[in-house]
Amino acid sequence: ASSDAIPADSKAFQGMLSEACERKVAGASELSTVLDRLGVTTLEEVSEARERLKIDLLANPEVAAFRAQNPDTDIYASRSPEGSVLLHSSNGKTLSLGEDTSAATLLGDYLALSTFLGKDISPDRPGEVLLKT
Repeated sequence: ASSDAIPADSKAFQGMLSEACERKVAGASELSTVLDRLGVTTLEEVSEARERLKIDLLANPEVAAFRAQNPDTDIYASRSPEGSVLLHSSNGKTLSLGEDTSAATLLGDYLALSTFLGKDISPDRPGEVLLKT
């Protein structure tokens, strides 16, 4: 069930993305790279890819260990000013994921898609995405 507001046509979607890149919308060029790597060309595929990334992310040993060490807390994802990806728990603990690790790639992709879709953006933590289980 698609609504008129969401272009199902991949050309329209690519047009939206190209326009965002041209206007230098924050994160648009990174998003474009992520979408190319994931082979995603429609809004529906972006949502599906984000769900798959979340499953892979929650199953990742580094992420799972951090969650296990911080039970009963909310876990947020963000990108540092230097570009590394971080997990924060609501109890104040932080995990910085190594740049070239699978966890960092998964989390970076998840952040880009979540931000693009406006999903699980933290209202009280600007720039952070809540990693819901």
